[in-house]
Amino acid sequence: MRPYKPSPVALPPVLVVAELMTVFRISKGTAHRWLRLGKIPSIKIGRRRLIQRATVAKLLALPPDPPEAA
Repeated sequence: MRPYKPSPVALPPVLVVAELMTVFRISKGTAHRWLRLGKIPSIKIGRRRLIQRATVAKLLALPPDPPEAA
């Protein structure tokens, strides 16, 4: 199954694991394994893992930042 390709505008600046699961259509276990192995760089704050939008956009081959509104 292909990953879901949202527009860069639809992605929040920082994603949590649940949002990562939705974007890539993967299970919670797979998401945590990818984060643990460093396949997707993240930072850990307390018990939460945070993933930057630019990282996800790069993996999906999207522009890293949404276009500016005119």
